[in-house]
Amino acid sequence: MMYLIWGSKRCLLIDTGCGIGDPSNFIASLSALPLIVMNSHGHPDHTYGNIFLSLYSQSRQTFC
Repeated sequence: MMYLIWGSKRCLLIDTGCGIGDPSNFIASLSALPLIVMNSHGHPDHTYGNIFLSLYSQSRQTFC
């Protein structure tokens, strides 16, 4: 499951899910705003899509 929250300047994606394939095209079709990705925790069913999004990322910051 993923949650996408729209702001006026950027979007926040909470968890990238564990769906089938690359979620980046679906996410891009929803908004052209810059995207911030936040994972609620590190289990694969919440982080699987991270690998696909990292291919298109301009920067990455990790916080624990």
